[in-house]
Amino acid sequence: MTAFEELFSAARFAHDKFRFLLLVFELSDKRQHVAMYRHDMPGLVKSFVDAVPTHRVSTQVVKIDPLPGLRLAAACEGLANTVYSACEVAASFACKASNGKVSSSFNAYRNNVKKGTHDGSLVGGLGNFEWYERIREIRTEWTHHSTIFIGVKDGSPVLVVKPLRRQKDRIQLPEKTLVSVDDLIAWSGRAIIVLDCFALEVYKRFVLPGIDLDLHVYEPVMNRDGFPIMRPDGGMETRRITIRECLRCVGFDV
Repeated sequence: MTAFEELFSAARFAHDKFRFLLLVFELSDKRQHVAMYRHDMPGLVKSFVDAVPTHRVSTQVVKIDPLPGLRLAAACEGLANTVYSACEVAASFACKASNGKVSSSFNAYRNNVKKGTHDGSLVGGLGNFEWYERIREIRTEWTHHSTIFIGVKDGSPVLVVKPLRRQKDRIQLPEKTLVSVDDLIAWSGRAIIVLDCFALEVYKRFVLPGIDLDLHVYEPVMNRDGFPIMRPDGGMETRRITIRECLRCVGFDV
């Protein structure tokens, strides 16, 4: 079971005491959006590469169908925005869970870890911010300053990141930079791994100690395919179980 699957299962309990656990389900939606963009990206790249001329002026000048490039650009911008948004949701969850000990802004948390005023072990150390620093710069550029441009290098699409943002926002990519689609996919994949572990660690440190693990709850009984077993009267089969038993079933050492 993955870190997020553990967290998602655990977040079902204690909403009466910890309403902010609902943010875990918001983070789940963000993760699905990231997964969709990453899944669709190879097909969008292929459509861009395979785009055929719609009008030929000469052997050197042709007009290409713009839609494959527009779709690829929109997906790349959407992916960067969604990763950034997932970071903010994760930080909001951490802030509420820790009663303000963790910053509500992921960027502020990163800066505070660098200064030594926040616990970097929640995210696994400073090295795990590299993907964030690059995606944040790209997202800042594309959201506030310039438009994404898709170029071609060695037959493959590249993302042209212009340097129109403020000087202090140009750290990882200080000048005009060419970023491959594969780089963006890799950074977003790393983002999900780090955010999953970050959110799970926050839960274990700040939420789990406040939960009555011996409290009994009712949960549906599932069949071998993972669907609830229905009774003849239309209701669901349920079982009475402690929260401790539920968490042990998904991998928690409690």
